[in-house]
Amino acid sequence: MKKQVLSILQVNKDQYEQIVLDLYFEWCITKSKNEKTLQKVLTCVPLFNWWYKQLQNLERKFVYEGLSFVNHITPEAALDFYHSTTKDIMKLFSKPLIQHAYKS
Repeated sequence: MKKQVLSILQVNKDQYEQIVLDLYFEWCITKSKNEKTLQKVLTCVPLFNWWYKQLQNLERKFVYEGLSFVNHITPEAALDFYHSTTKDIMKLFSKPLIQHAYKS
């Protein structure tokens, strides 16, 4: 499925990773109280793994809806479509994992 996401977005693996990390950073900011908790949330591997699994679920929807756009959409429009499809990630959180990150 990752290949399909890359194809629709018209990006390489490094560019995709940057998109994902930027999105994770934005998500972590909304789940943090201050810089100290932000650092803890950002570096919590179990939290990132959970978050990335949730993102992959949203990316399935992106691929399902976006396959018909391959080669018929600009990279900018594809990225906008990706962000609109994955925006619900901002509403999700795992209270136990966030508490675990805060305690780390």
